[in-house]
Amino acid sequence: MKKQAVTLSAFSISLLTLSVCAVTSSDPLLKRGQPVVRALKGSEAHSYRLGLKAGQYVQLIVEQLDIDVIAVVFAPDGKQLGEFDSPTGLRGTELVRFVADTAGEYRIEVRSLKAEAYGGSYEVKIAAIRKATARDNRIVAAVKAQARGDELRAQAETRTQALEQYAQALELWRAARDRAGTGSTLRAIGFTYVRLGDDRQAYEHFDKALTIWREIGDRRSAAYIHLIFATIHTRRGDHAQAVNERLLALPLWRALGDRIEEASTLAVIGLSCARLRDKTRAFDYCQQALALSRATGNRALQANALYWFGEVCELLGEKQQALDYFEQSLALWRALGRSSQEAAVTGRIEKLRQTQ
Repeated sequence: MKKQAVTLSAFSISLLTLSVCAVTSSDPLLKRGQPVVRALKGSEAHSYRLGLKAGQYVQLIVEQLDIDVIAVVFAPDGKQLGEFDSPTGLRGTELVRFVADTAGEYRIEVRSLKAEAYGGSYEVKIAAIRKATARDNRIVAAVKAQARGDELRAQAETRTQALEQYAQALELWRAARDRAGTGSTLRAIGFTYVRLGDDRQAYEHFDKALTIWREIGDRRSAAYIHLIFATIHTRRGDHAQAVNERLLALPLWRALGDRIEEASTLAVIGLSCARLRDKTRAFDYCQQALALSRATGNRALQANALYWFGEVCELLGEKQQALDYFEQSLALWRALGRSSQEAAVTGRIEKLRQTQ
């Protein structure tokens, strides 16, 4: 998901500096049939060169492996052409699609969406390079229209204008017969209606996107729609239906082998069960989440699972157990050097102790 910058950290300043630089000869060259797999930390950015002729259509695939990345494309003169980021979480695919306006070497930058990310890896490969067809041009126009819509959606005063851009994108996706792109824009429209406070319209568009993703077999996108539905139900206070939606997401995560999302979903199901005063199910789901998080070896995931277990215990009146889990979570965040999470958990512990 897109983030909104509030202040310029040293990390963001360094990225800004990178963004205005043209291609350098030290950047590795992307080649057809030669996928690149690299580890990536939250504070890192990797650049690649891609030689193109004017009028060529490019499709790159960036497969995320336990880290949420954003891909940025720069023209030979250093001008940024676009950012490519979809709400796929720590796994899933980012598609980079554009048409080269001029001949030369383009730069592709891959970086973590969050500077504090735990770290993971990614694969980047060329899926297509060819002379742009009429369909290719429609696809690129749809990508641009959706990107403009995303920018407008971020600001309250331009949110309704975003719907106009998304309508243009939908028309282009449908003309190109791109079902996945159509689903992506329907989801974006759903997010817009959520921001506008119209849950009925949001639900309708999310449901249309879900239908498409089921038809084309995109289990990851389908799972995220179930989580979105669960969030809407939670906001309405319908925790039973929120549990049902998350239970629909679980087999999809398992089929994908995504243990991080599976563990997170289990933990939040436990939280919903606690709100329903169902202690047995709440503890069972939290224990499953904690065991799975430990099996992954991902300490940030473990810290979150422990924190959620603490929340469940607090909701159910088990204050001492809640403190125990919060303190275990705190120890992990300290070991990881995550100051913001450490501060949040510390505040929660202090607040809970005051009520004892």
